[in-house]
Amino acid sequence: MKKVVTSCCSRFHIFDQASQLEKKGLLNHIIHCHPQSHLKRFGINKNKSINNIYLGSLNYLGRYIPNYINHKLQKYVTVKTDLFIKNAISSIKIKPDILIGLSSFLEKTIEYCNSHNIFSIVDHGSLHPNFEKKIIIEECKKISVDYNEFVAPDWQIKRMKSEFSNSKKIIVLSNIAKKSMIKEGVLESKIKVLNCGVDQDYFKKIDTKKFDEFSIVYCGSLSPRKGVHNLIESFKLANIINSKLIIIGAKSNSAEYENYLRSKSTNKVEFLGSVKQSNLTNLLSKCHLFILPSIADGFGLVVLQAISMGLPVIVSSNVGAADIIKKYGGGHIYKYNDVNELAEKIIYFYKSNKETKKHLDLKQVIDNNTWESYGNRLYDFIEKI
Repeated sequence: MKKVVTSCCSRFHIFDQASQLEKKGLLNHIIHCHPQSHLKRFGINKNKSINNIYLGSLNYLGRYIPNYINHKLQKYVTVKTDLFIKNAISSIKIKPDILIGLSSFLEKTIEYCNSHNIFSIVDHGSLHPNFEKKIIIEECKKISVDYNEFVAPDWQIKRMKSEFSNSKKIIVLSNIAKKSMIKEGVLESKIKVLNCGVDQDYFKKIDTKKFDEFSIVYCGSLSPRKGVHNLIESFKLANIINSKLIIIGAKSNSAEYENYLRSKSTNKVEFLGSVKQSNLTNLLSKCHLFILPSIADGFGLVVLQAISMGLPVIVSSNVGAADIIKKYGGGHIYKYNDVNELAEKIIYFYKSNKETKKHLDLKQVIDNNTWESYGNRLYDFIEKI
């Protein structure tokens, strides 16, 4: 049976991935920058863990320092994490057959794997960085906001392009991500789509009283890439009298964009900032509809989380989780950036909330998109290598 090393600096879904590899008997090691205590929740043997708390702490610190300093710090952390992963793999007594790692942290590691007969796989959670950069710049120009705060720096894009070129395979989370990679010149034969799963122990329907007002909720970062400004515009166009829009997410890195959002809002738009995990599930359960209006989103795990809690969803066509809705239902998809179509969808769900919910089959979505089902798809992929 093949032995797999998975690696990351920041978490994303790699711990869920490692947990599934462990259950399948495939996990050799997980190389990461989190405390060892993080492993318990995911049922991972601590003897299969190699970690670097120092780099993890530096990465976390970046959230609380000015962007111009954070950009330099992130480059340092990225390069050092790459070397840490490479050295960790070289120290493992039983050589792994396969490496899976998050993009931008693997340039030197892939070189090492390629020279030591270790099959290298880049796990990329977003759209192609060049594709994403173009679309964000265009959007920022449209709303007269400086785009430099929201696009990946050139050094990071260069690293990722090198990893895409030199790795044996690339995992992406959706078909829109795959299309963006192909459009930017990546060979289709190298790309594997593996949709994410959802943690149903944390995200599950709670029987609670809904808000009296028809309540729409968004949860994510406040950035042009997430299309929050379009959501506010569509909410206003829908003009539902007894309604409110709840926006959950930390303050934007750009004061300019933050001010723009608030200038476009009304007293029916509530900015709640960051919400603790313990309070988030209860808050989401009280809402009627979840919307993710991203103009570029590799997947959007929060969509599955919302559906798991019993909320119907609306997502843009550039949200990777649209794959799930197309296949299993659970909501509607609209053409990204089309504020009029989104407004129409909001009105539709408002009316259907009052009349019937027969058009939705949330259970089918939930049953087919657990982390276990992701693990089965990952296992099949690995077995064919």
